[in-house]
Amino acid sequence: MPPLNKKSSINRLFEVAIKISRRGPRFAAAYFKEIVLFDLLNRTDTRGRKTNNNMSDENIYYVASFTSVAAETIDHARQALGGKFAHWQFVDIGSGKGKVVLVYAQRYGTEARHPPIGIEYDAKLAAIANANIAKLGFDRVGAKVQVDDARNIRAHVDTEGLVLFPYNPFFGSLFHEFISELASIPHMLIYVDPVEREYLLANGYTIMAEHKGRYNADTWVIAASKA
Repeated sequence: MPPLNKKSSINRLFEVAIKISRRGPRFAAAYFKEIVLFDLLNRTDTRGRKTNNNMSDENIYYVASFTSVAAETIDHARQALGGKFAHWQFVDIGSGKGKVVLVYAQRYGTEARHPPIGIEYDAKLAAIANANIAKLGFDRVGAKVQVDDARNIRAHVDTEGLVLFPYNPFFGSLFHEFISELASIPHMLIYVDPVEREYLLANGYTIMAEHKGRYNADTWVIAASKA
């Protein structure tokens, strides 16, 4: 059985390499810099892609965030919030393998008054995320990824405000229901690949900053709630 598992892993890596190479050398270089290098430096497992068929057609497959995008956008949120930033809890929505929780903890773990958390529907991805968190020691300060539907977010937070990082984890009615759960909580969305940008504007959000990148992974908006 172990040899089969090893062969399967090699085959998956080969398939990913083929898909990346088909997008050209520029994307291959970006993928290495933004995805692979993070894992090499930290000895973590955050890369890869996984389709989650447990919810609906509105649910998006998991893909790791670009390191520079996570860092840059979190920095933008910090500047916009000023002194509030340390008091608002950071929540990665559709956390996958926990990449963005790790980036936040590395940059702001000592400043934050609340531990960063992720919410991930897929239990297997969440287990990998929590193993990554433990490997870097951030479990000792309470960082973790919860297995749950993001629409249950109120069960996992109890702070005066939230900084939320969705990398297009879902859209349509799922996204709208998620937003309705946040109505009474002051929050800021760091929204990567923001397919529901117009919905946010229609519901009173203010765009604080945005960037149109070369790829979906480096296109983002930072939107403040009206609450």
